[in-house]
Parts: sequence; C-alpha cells; structure tokens
Amino acid sequence: MRLVVDGQVVRSATGNDSEALERASWDVSDLRPTARRVWRSWTSTPAAGGHILVDHVVLTDRFTPADAPAKSTVPAALPPDAALHVGGAFALAIEPMAATFETPLSREHPHRVITLDPNIRPMLIDDHTTVRARLRRWLGMTDIVKVSADDLRWIAPDRSLADVVSEWHELGPALVIVTRGAKGVYASGPTGHIDLPALPVDITDTVGTGDAFMAGLLQATPSCPDNSRPTEASSLPVDVK
Repeated sequence: MRLVVDGQVVRSATGNDSEALERASWDVSDLRPTARRVWRSWTSTPAAGGHILVDHVVLTDRFTPADAPAKSTVPAALPPDAALHVGGAFALAIEPMAATFETPLSREHPHRVITLDPNIRPMLIDDHTTVRARLRRWLGMTDIVKVSADDLRWIAPDRSLADVVSEWHELGPALVIVTRGAKGVYASGPTGHIDLPALPVDITDTVGTGDAFMAGLLQATPSCPDNSRPTEASSLPVDVK
C-alpha cells in the first residue's frame, strides 16, 4: 500500500505473504501544510499469484492514545429516559479510550438498559488477555448484546455457539444475537432461541452492515418503562419468537 502526495510516494507498507492482517499506521501530520492531492494505491504481484487483502482503513485526526477522548468529556449524567449503546472496535481495544467508555457503562448499567456490539477488530488488539477480560466485564453490565460469527471466532475460538451463549446469559445479557452472514441470525432470550435465515441480496459493500442491523434491532425492541434496567432477565421486554 502506498500513500501518494502530489505525485510522490511518501509512505508505503507491504504485506508478509499471509492471510493474517497486521496493523500499520502512518503519522502524516507533517504533510498537512503542503499536501494538495492525496490518494492511496494498492498493488499486487500477479506473477507470484499475489492478491490484495486490506480492511479497516481509517483516516483520523484522533489516532494516538494521547488524543483519545478524556474522561472529562463523558457526560456527568444521561437523560432519564435514555438507554445506552456501547460499540466496541477502538473503544474496546485502545487505551485510554477503553477506560473512558467503561466509565459511563459502569455508572449507568444499574439504572438503564445497556446494549453492546463488541465489533472486534483483531488488528487493533495488542494485549488479547486484557481485551478479553474487559469484554467479560462489559458483558456483565449488558442487557442486550449483538455479536458476529467473526467476532466469536476471536472471542471464543474452538467453543460451540451454545456454550458461549449460555455463559453470556449467566454473565448478564438477557438477549444474545449472533449474526452469521449468509447463514442468517441466531437469537437467544428469556423465552428460548431461534434461527432465522438470511434474505438473499446483491452485495455491493458490507461496511456498516453490523451497525445497520443493530440499529434495526434496537428500533424494533420495546423499551422498559422509562428505559430503566430490568431487575431480572425475564423482565426485559423482548421475546424470541
């Protein structure tokens, strides 16, 4: 991968002939005053049978941990009728961002419905043990969790779906939803579980599909009175049917 500025290659990174993605980052702050035309390019080596595998390209002015949101930016209180949704990715993996997001999660979970999408990005994770422990804590403060099959392959490799879902119910979530791409969706709640087939579609781009699914799920989920947190899983106003 090359970063080209005004016709000149100013940054480059290459793979290691592996399907395993590795994180690469560039500080381009020095280019800001002079850059007029910027673009990225990817090349492979057809003679060697090469191919391009790139994911989660992020352009941001808040990349380094020092620039992550400070705890002082977290609202001291949320509206009484609001639920709280927590997304993973950077928030789960990068410090001090993770600690910043854990502050409202731990403060608010006794008082309102909490939803979680771990959204695992392995290339962001340096300390697997720490992130898995953090996820376990967050699950203990969550009422509804949506996870993808790809997430589960990192979270709980070599474990069955039923085993993981059962453990998560014991930790906290009353409703566990697993998205499985073309294989459809699995959901487990207080009244049982269900498998739903995927609807056939012509795929143009999968970016944002997990977020769109989560938005639809939350929109379709009835609220507890005043969005207060249920005292028991069975009292969460969701039904699997």
